[in-house]
Amino acid sequence: VTASTNTLSTIPSETNNSGSNNFRTKTQKLGILLIDHGSKRQASNDNLHFIAKVYESKLLSKSTPASKKQVAVRGAHMEIATPSILTSLRTLLVEDQ
Repeated sequence: VTASTNTLSTIPSETNNSGSNNFRTKTQKLGILLIDHGSKRQASNDNLHFIAKVYESKLLSKSTPASKKQVAVRGAHMEIATPSILTSLRTLLVEDQ
């Protein structure tokens, strides 16, 4: 299993008079993508998603109340099974933002 992380923290806003971008800070959220090869056996594929849920639960349980829901852990498969890496990355960037 490979882990990949992506922190969604800032989004560009207006440009100030000097021409440089101002960045308004958005609540930081950590996205973690667990990747395996993918299997014809559904139980093997389900195991990755179970691990992702357990890992997310552990991280959230160690979070302070102010930082709850600031982490999302998802699973993806390189081939054979779904969701694909691209689909899971899109989920992290769009739905879990």
